[in-house]
Amino acid sequence: MVLKLLILRATLKEAFYHRETRSLFIGDSISMETGKPSLPPDRYNYDTELLKRSLKRLLDLDFENFFPGHGDPIIGGAGRIVKEFVYSF
Repeated sequence: MVLKLLILRATLKEAFYHRETRSLFIGDSISMETGKPSLPPDRYNYDTELLKRSLKRLLDLDFENFFPGHGDPIIGGAGRIVKEFVYSF
């Protein structure tokens, strides 16, 4: 299994992308605690605008499964949901 490492600088956290299963493991950079994607509170990252710019890197990935650090995963259709959220800022 090969995972592609993405560094999301504003949270000093990593995200991992597994191309074969089209899965994105995002950690704390995007939460699903409310049932929809949201950014972590400012106290958990040192630069919200930098985080937003870093998350734009997700737009180039082909993923259908999404595993956040908080909240339920999305199995199937995650690319559309997460990308709509990223396009919103």
